[in-house]
Amino acid sequence: MATDTLQLAFQDLDKQRTLITNCTLLWKDLSHHFSSLEQHLQEKSQTLDTKSQTLDQQTQKTLEILEQREQSINYLEESAVTKLQQQKEAALLAAEKVAEEGNPNSNSDSNDRAIESKLRGFCQKMDSKGLWDFIVGKKKDIELVRTHLSNALLDCIDPSTLVLRAIEGVFPVDRRPSDREHDQRWACILLLELLVPILADPIVGPTRPVVTPKVRDKAKGMAKEWKEKLDSNGGVDNVKSPEVHTFLQHLVTFGITSGFDSGFLRDLLVAFAWRKQMPKLAVLLGLKDRMPDIIEELVNKGKQVDAVHFIVESGLIEKYPPVPLLEAYLRNSREVVASILKDGNNSTRAMHEAGIKEHAALRAVIKCVEEHKLESNLPLEPLQKRLAQIDKLKAERKKAAASSQQQNKRGRVGNGAALPPAKAGRLANSHFPARRVFVRSPNSGQSPQFPAPPPPYNYGQAYMGGNRSPTSLVDAYGYPPENAAPLAGGSYGLPENYGGYANYGMYQASYFR
Repeated sequence: MATDTLQLAFQDLDKQRTLITNCTLLWKDLSHHFSSLEQHLQEKSQTLDTKSQTLDQQTQKTLEILEQREQSINYLEESAVTKLQQQKEAALLAAEKVAEEGNPNSNSDSNDRAIESKLRGFCQKMDSKGLWDFIVGKKKDIELVRTHLSNALLDCIDPSTLVLRAIEGVFPVDRRPSDREHDQRWACILLLELLVPILADPIVGPTRPVVTPKVRDKAKGMAKEWKEKLDSNGGVDNVKSPEVHTFLQHLVTFGITSGFDSGFLRDLLVAFAWRKQMPKLAVLLGLKDRMPDIIEELVNKGKQVDAVHFIVESGLIEKYPPVPLLEAYLRNSREVVASILKDGNNSTRAMHEAGIKEHAALRAVIKCVEEHKLESNLPLEPLQKRLAQIDKLKAERKKAAASSQQQNKRGRVGNGAALPPAKAGRLANSHFPARRVFVRSPNSGQSPQFPAPPPPYNYGQAYMGGNRSPTSLVDAYGYPPENAAPLAGGSYGLPENYGGYANYGMYQASYFR
């Protein structure tokens, strides 16, 4: 009995111990669960507080913008009344002046004054066709037109409508019946650029153009028509750069960027990034957030100089230092030049093409450095010296070619060959080679004696004074043939701080020390 009682007691204790263990584990799970809920609620509360603060800030900012717009509306009403009164007085004065002095555009007036008077007259009369024809006809005086057109548009009752009517013959579709080979979109760009400060809100700024809903809808319709034309013609690859520039400037001028996909606008900017105005348009289009993608794509495509312009315009110099990109561009250009020479076996054509490529690359980098004032980090002296050397070698090569032609002509005359007639160039078939005349030998009445070929031209005499053999010469652009010996004064006769090419592209030095 006692053993059974103890066994039952121990079983009861074991059950209680198991129950206590289960309760302990359950309590831990519950504690962890409630702790997680509490932490989650705290995070939610913090998120809501942050959103509330953000909404408060946005609300405050919106209220400030609305207040500014309200102020600008009052200001615009007052300025419109004042402007109307000024235009009325100016028209009366102009009428009195015409009555007293006759034609104001007499021959005694200067070109500057005549252009100003004409532009003001077209804008005051809202003569869009006359304004367009006048601007197109004054392309040679474009700077004078630009100077006076801004003031003339200020005298216009509705400048936005005037500009839209003026450009609609060329943009979005060129509707001229003839003479389409002359692209006149430069005049569209001029009008749209000068219209930006005139339409800018006096309080908010140019980010909010002040245009009527009717004008805005018409501008949107023109932009959509251009986009549809682009899609029907095969996309970005089949469009000219002036058309793209006009389209993007049109969006900026009338503030209708939101109606178009940012990815589409980005593709246009990347495809025509070489145009000078594209970086500024990218910022005005509100694509500053997409600027890193644009810069990286340009760098990957080997367009580092274009990327630098976007970097400076968007203020991302710290993230993308310009100088290493320009140095990489120069290295890539040297590799391309070396490849051209190697593939062309240092032929005259290859040397000519290599010189053109290197000359263009050097000019682009020098212009970029000067424009953005990067001389302290990237000295221009070695680049300018190399550019001057290429120009000098090109001039010497032309001179040597002309001298060679003269020698060949003298050789032909000395060997008895007949020259073409003096007026051969005027004949209808002068592009065909003249029939060669042979002189018979006095010793043989049967076999003709062919003229002796002219002596081979020694390029060494043209470039090095005739004291070196052609196998040890620098070619016409400073690139040595394979296994050439260096000349005195630097690598293959080039400046010591410039990297020449040896053995088809192995660099001996660099642009930078």
